[in-house]
Amino acid sequence: EAFNEVKRLKTVSKYLDLPHWGRTNRFNLLLQKMIKLFNCRGASISLLNARFQILKYQIGLGFNECSRQVSLDSHTILSSIFFMLLDASKDWRTESNPLVKGVPNIKFYLGVPLICKSNKEVIGVLSIFDSFPRQKVEEETIMTMKKMASEIMDFLDAPLQSNDSKLNKSGFNINATSKLLSPSKITSDCNNKENGSDPRMDKITKLLEQYG
Repeated sequence: EAFNEVKRLKTVSKYLDLPHWGRTNRFNLLLQKMIKLFNCRGASISLLNARFQILKYQIGLGFNECSRQVSLDSHTILSSIFFMLLDASKDWRTESNPLVKGVPNIKFYLGVPLICKSNKEVIGVLSIFDSFPRQKVEEETIMTMKKMASEIMDFLDAPLQSNDSKLNKSGFNINATSKLLSPSKITSDCNNKENGSDPRMDKITKLLEQYG
């Protein structure tokens, strides 16, 4: 459990049933683009309460809820950065996990936390996974995943407007799912660094231009 588990669970409850989750096309398209972008089998967005990992959206898992005891995302919520398994079948923490030993046969896993910006509590996880292990993961992949997670939280924190064609306070057009993968938004924080643009973001921009 997280150090501030009681506070974290209160925060999770505030996000669990937000009407924003009803934007099915937006979230499904985001996961589809992530699978193409990162060349993986599946992706998911989940929230974790006291007992369960609740899949708000998923591709490749085949279930909408699982116990935290077997959830790989349970490892990620303990991190403020990311949690990665290049080969879950060879890691002592997950080698006997039923999600690794059986369907969906997860080997590679990368999760980044969904962090509430008002109190810094981790409410859930944005993850990608594959049935094949990997030798390494580029830093750009992690940076892009973290930025996507941040934009998801921006969307959840902003009020929905009755007219979907308008922009809400977060700058999202509700119908423009590709905004979540906008190269300009993904790279804006890095490009505004005091020392100038970050050359590591060049690959991200090109990939997001291709799939965003």
